[in-house]
Amino acid sequence: LEVQEAIDTLKGQGPPDLLEICLELGATMLLLAGMVDNVQGGKRNLLDLLKSGRALNKFIEFISAQGGDPQVARRDGVLPAAKLTVAVPASASGYIKAINAAIIGHSAMLLGAGRENKESQIDPSAGIILQKKVGDAVKSGETLALIHANGTERLDQVKEHVWSAYQIGDNKPEPVRLILGSIPGEL
Repeated sequence: LEVQEAIDTLKGQGPPDLLEICLELGATMLLLAGMVDNVQGGKRNLLDLLKSGRALNKFIEFISAQGGDPQVARRDGVLPAAKLTVAVPASASGYIKAINAAIIGHSAMLLGAGRENKESQIDPSAGIILQKKVGDAVKSGETLALIHANGTERLDQVKEHVWSAYQIGDNKPEPVRLILGSIPGEL
């Protein structure tokens, strides 16, 4: 699911928060490498690469060079897909005040997206996609998250956990800062 999200971002269809983080980190790396004079210039360069399709083409080149199937970036449905997709609905209307990331992460592990122990097998198609994030308005019954699973064994437990990770309130919270700061030094 993360690979698909990255491909979607390279195609200009990814989530805005992922794009913002990628642009900030990428532009900072360009600045540190002396390739741009400032972070804003780096962001402009990176956006040009995304819009022109050159960034996606470079990703496809990387996949090919490593013996992978470049079709994963060109066509939908090539990456593994879970047999089940289950929506987790909101229990109330309001605004998403907080999401407990530890609960979401543990829930994804229970689906097989992470290891419960060293013998655990990872299921590359399992996981959780957050449809609503902190600050978003939500109506009762609207989908908060989508669970991707290949079995029903822990599905009810995971659905309950994901639902409990969300805090919904009446007032819109302050916007979440994705980047809190940087370590002083080269910048």
